[in-house]
Amino acid sequence: MITWLTWAVALLIAGLGSVVIVQLFGLGKTKTRKVWTWIGVALIVAGGLPALGITNYGYDPINNPIKFGDSTLAVGDSGTGGVGTTPSTGSGSVIAGGCIYDGLSPKISGKNIITGASTGGSNAYQVLKNGVVTVTTSVSDGASISADYGDVVKVLYGNESNTFGFFGKVKEFTLPCDKYPQLIENLYANGSITTEVFTNKGSWTKDGTANFTGIGTNDVKTTDLRMSGQTFKGIDTGFIVIIEYNNTAFDKFELRTSDDLSAYPTVATPTTYTSPASGRTAVAYDVNEPIIGSGYKNFKLLVDASANGPTTANPDAGVNMTFMPKAPYIDDNSGGNFAGPSVLDENNRRNYLYTPVTNLFFTS
Repeated sequence: MITWLTWAVALLIAGLGSVVIVQLFGLGKTKTRKVWTWIGVALIVAGGLPALGITNYGYDPINNPIKFGDSTLAVGDSGTGGVGTTPSTGSGSVIAGGCIYDGLSPKISGKNIITGASTGGSNAYQVLKNGVVTVTTSVSDGASISADYGDVVKVLYGNESNTFGFFGKVKEFTLPCDKYPQLIENLYANGSITTEVFTNKGSWTKDGTANFTGIGTNDVKTTDLRMSGQTFKGIDTGFIVIIEYNNTAFDKFELRTSDDLSAYPTVATPTTYTSPASGRTAVAYDVNEPIIGSGYKNFKLLVDASANGPTTANPDAGVNMTFMPKAPYIDDNSGGNFAGPSVLDENNRRNYLYTPVTNLFFTS
């Protein structure tokens, strides 16, 4: 099969042969040797033009492959056998825009981000071919699925289970030319949250005690608030903090950042949250930040007392802070697409059952 490379090699050989034979053996007269020498130089130049990208003599190096036995080899490729390739059970070689594997077996696995151990459970996934969803189902963690080179696989690790033990995550993969692609994602195991407030007595006090006094009528004060998780665990999907307070004793509570003191954005109180009793107000703040390990996530809490002010005799002087983590979910109302992370799913059900409540007491 004649290709541009065939022409180039032939011209180079002819040119080099002409120069070497004439100059080495001194054939012919001086004038004749000069003529053949220049002819040889011209052939060498002609053979070298393709390497300079000037011409390929009408042959496309990609669409006109060179045949080596039963192998097809295009310039820059590894081949399908014979020259330059050893097909294996691992990564394959892309040839003319295709893949040497007829069908792939991707393996979906969730891993504990700290220990590397398998998360277990199951994982939901979708297969998209040319942007169109062709498969939506779930498999056990560590199982393999069927797909093709170039397909997009979207995985919801944990399959929206609220008893999974890890915070789920959605990740998208474009499958390479690999017989067994590994679709792995690292997840955080969930853990408990501890909330502390810095009191006017100069110490950190955990929830459940009369931890802040000295709030008088019409006082507006800002105190430090911090949350911590557990060692080797974390929440990286964000969360909502609901602050519920007595609206007779207080005008406002506001959750703020610890650096520039800007307030976190407010969101609608989730419908699963029990409506406050008469005389109480609940405000939900959206925090799209992680709490990882036993380290502290710092906040500022603005306390704005009313003209009545809190009193020790006031049985409703306590402030309830409810922590609701977010999680991704399967939106059955949109054909099973993956959505979130959010506190509630498409049917206003909790995505994750973990809901610690912190009780803070602000008194006069």
